[in-house]
Amino acid sequence: MPRSGDDSDAENDIDLEWLLGFVDPPRHACDLLRHRFPSKVGGRPAWLDPVHLPTRDQLTCPATGHLMQFLIQVYAPTEDNLNAFHRSIYIFLSPDGSSLSSPGAVKAFRCQLPRKNCFYPFDPPKKEARAPPALSTSQLEASLQRDPWKSEEYATAKETIKQNKPSSPFENTGKNDAKSQQKSQQPALFTEAELVVEPEPDETAPERDHQTAALIAKYQRHTEIEGEYTEEELPTEIVDSFENAVPEAQQHFAYFAAQIAKEPSQVLRYCFEPGARPLCPAPGGIPEADSVPCCPCCGASRRFEFQVMPQLLNHLGVDVADPKAPDWGTIVVYSCSKSCGGGSGGGVGGNELEASPENNKSSYIEEFVWVQPPV
Repeated sequence: MPRSGDDSDAENDIDLEWLLGFVDPPRHACDLLRHRFPSKVGGRPAWLDPVHLPTRDQLTCPATGHLMQFLIQVYAPTEDNLNAFHRSIYIFLSPDGSSLSSPGAVKAFRCQLPRKNCFYPFDPPKKEARAPPALSTSQLEASLQRDPWKSEEYATAKETIKQNKPSSPFENTGKNDAKSQQKSQQPALFTEAELVVEPEPDETAPERDHQTAALIAKYQRHTEIEGEYTEEELPTEIVDSFENAVPEAQQHFAYFAAQIAKEPSQVLRYCFEPGARPLCPAPGGIPEADSVPCCPCCGASRRFEFQVMPQLLNHLGVDVADPKAPDWGTIVVYSCSKSCGGGSGGGVGGNELEASPENNKSSYIEEFVWVQPPV
């Protein structure tokens, strides 16, 4: 939807290739493990770099002082950066869903590896590879000490038990595991599912707002009697009438609804191209490009990469009556336009980082997140 004073956004969107994400049960349990490079919702993080994990400080919500909850990860490699042959972005939420608009209550971390790295084979995993490649003793020790979710330990146990049997819808892993997590003081889990990504359909559909349609009909009747106006001759009272009949917020929401109507079940919108902007239900507060902080690691500008839609809330297995249940209008991630490695060694496969519990360095680079509250 065009911003006030800018009529080009909707037209620019037509030229961009958008990908949409949908929640789907995985065909096999192993499809959501790290060696499959999944995009997924809920459950435990499938850490791309399973050793040099985010630090405790990175995973702590500044608003509550508690560990954050894992929401979603998106596998998004780049074609023009050899050090980002594998690339994933992870989103974590404050355990207090009512505070998601507070600074730092929603965090995004980017991790990337070159094709040749110390964690995965050069070639894609074979179909029969059910479990991730084994870590060395020191790597496993470092991973388990840093990981509140114990993802590496869980992945091995999960595949031993399930033996790669087809998953039932959504596995109910989030609900079942949440009970045991409360006992073990590990972070609570959202219901786990695969995130399937597909191109946005070209066709546009929805009926225009009835007030807009009525105003157009009124204008057409007027011009049939008085003759057609050029753009320069258009009377100000008709322009004012249009603006008064359809406020900017309503026009904005109509455009939002039109895009959503193409695929109502979409939970993610992805477009890491220059000029892409988030699709929001309300016009207020959307960051302009010059207000998004540059990458603190390399100084490059950040740009829009993807947004999480409110439809995802329907799949998380949370109690909507709980005042601390998460809620949002949209969650928007802006990431380094150069997909830099951060200077910590994480962008080159972890080879430069020593795998030990004492090593406090992380391969996970925090990116900029903007949250629009629910409307």
